[in-house]
Parts: sequence; structure tokens; C-alpha cells
Amino acid sequence: MGTPSGPGHAITKMTTDAATTRALREERVDSLLRRLTRTEKLELLHQVSPGVPRLGLAPFRTGTEVLHGAAWLGTATVFPQAVGLGATWDPALVERVGRAVSAEVRALHHRDPLISLNVWAPVVNLLRDPRWGRNEEATPRTSCSP
Repeated sequence: MGTPSGPGHAITKMTTDAATTRALREERVDSLLRRLTRTEKLELLHQVSPGVPRLGLAPFRTGTEVLHGAAWLGTATVFPQAVGLGATWDPALVERVGRAVSAEVRALHHRDPLISLNVWAPVVNLLRDPRWGRNEEATPRTSCSP
């Protein structure tokens, strides 16, 4: 008997490889969770985590606020809040701002790896009800939205 081959074998192998990868990942996560103390688990829930050196977990930030740029992290451009950009009625401008913020966050991350590439902006929910509060963080429904 030779080694199985053909299209069916390739699909079965990919499925097996994916299942094995998933099982190994779940095993690693379970192992890590068992080794973390309750205090360490709680510290990992914050935006800025001190890491867990004894387990080889480096300090990290879970996200980066860039609603109107990344200037609070260092030298970068400050852009108007989303409601101001929405008021321009210019989707191409909003896209250019997004690209500029992306480039600046990546440059800041390159300088300081603790600056997360997981960015919190723009807010996806449209501004529908002024009673919501934090209205400057949302794009008005009638401007740059379809």
C-alpha cells in the first residue's frame, strides 16, 4: 500500500490539520488559564496589562483609542471627531483620515510595541438618538453613511 493521495485525501488532511490545530490551541489556553492566579487573570482584563513574566506573557495594551488621531500617544496628526468628519459629507476624506491614522499608529507601534494595532475608531453605530451621549464619537446618519 502506498500513501493515500488525490483530492479527497487533501481535504481530509486539511480538516484533520485544522482540528489538530484547534485542539492544540484549546489545550494551550486551558493550560495557561490553570496556571494563572486569580489576581493575574483580573489584571489581564484591563486595557493596559502588566503581563505575567513568570509565564512568559509580556506586558500589552488591548487597544488604542484613535477616534480623532493618535496624538495622545506621541507626535501624530489630530483630526476632527467623527461627527465633524461626517459633517463634511465627504466619504473620500473620511477614508483618507482613516489611512493616515492607520499609518501613524503603525509607526508609533514600530517605535513602541506596547501601542496596540487594535484601534478603537471609528464607532460603527450611527448617531441616531442624541440622548445616547458621547455623540461626538459617532458619524451622523445622513452624512457619510449609505
